[in-house]
Amino acid sequence: MFRKNLRHFVNSDGFNNFIAVLIIVNTALLGLLTFDLSPSTSNRLELMDNVILSVFVVELALKIYSIGSDFFNERWNVFDFAIIFFSIITAVSSFSVIRAFRVFKVLRLLRVFPELRRMIESTSRSLRSIMAITALLSIVIYVFAVMSVMLFGDGEGIGEKYFGNLSLAIFTLFQVMTLDSWAEGMVRQLIDEEGMWVAFYFGFYILATTFTFLNMFIAVFTNAIASVDIEDGDDIGFSRIINELKNEISELKDTLVLHSDWATEEE
Repeated sequence: MFRKNLRHFVNSDGFNNFIAVLIIVNTALLGLLTFDLSPSTSNRLELMDNVILSVFVVELALKIYSIGSDFFNERWNVFDFAIIFFSIITAVSSFSVIRAFRVFKVLRLLRVFPELRRMIESTSRSLRSIMAITALLSIVIYVFAVMSVMLFGDGEGIGEKYFGNLSLAIFTLFQVMTLDSWAEGMVRQLIDEEGMWVAFYFGFYILATTFTFLNMFIAVFTNAIASVDIEDGDDIGFSRIINELKNEISELKDTLVLHSDWATEEE
């Protein structure tokens, strides 16, 4: 009976809202600790940070006790456990490098907001497709890098500076793909040295990488988000569209059945 009441308490909206407020406050504290503060102020903020971490530990213990072994059947509970366990290590460690990782507690915000959870679930479902697209993009960049070294790397001046070897060419093409000042800083000078065909070369490269693969990534994420929305079964986003279609199909079926009954009666 006690476990049942405790489970109801830790799953209540009031308790979860309290934890959400603490996570937001803790996020702000970690940001304040990056400023140049007096030792006394820093110590107070450190104390508040440790107190909030203690509350998180108590919250985790209550949930594990009330839910039991089923606690680890939910992925987000495992995520919370990992974050809090790692936060304890960063809090007791004397190494500044390890203590810097306590900012990972901010990741608990992903658990608080449903839309953020939906984005994470969509991303996890898209990983295989993202890796495949990334591999294909890497191949395209590598092919263009080899070509660019052969076309521009043997010359002097701007060509040798940006395409003198394969590593330079790959980095330069990555910069071009991001559209970061590629025209003014490099391509226009290459056009002056090599000719107008350079503009068509890089124009085709941008079409083949930036726009094509960007649309691929967008398509993968959109498809994943749609599948998550549909599985949620709520009345928001793609689920709402599916529900409306189901209702229209149901009304159409009822209309057809009604007309069929009338036709049978007339006969």
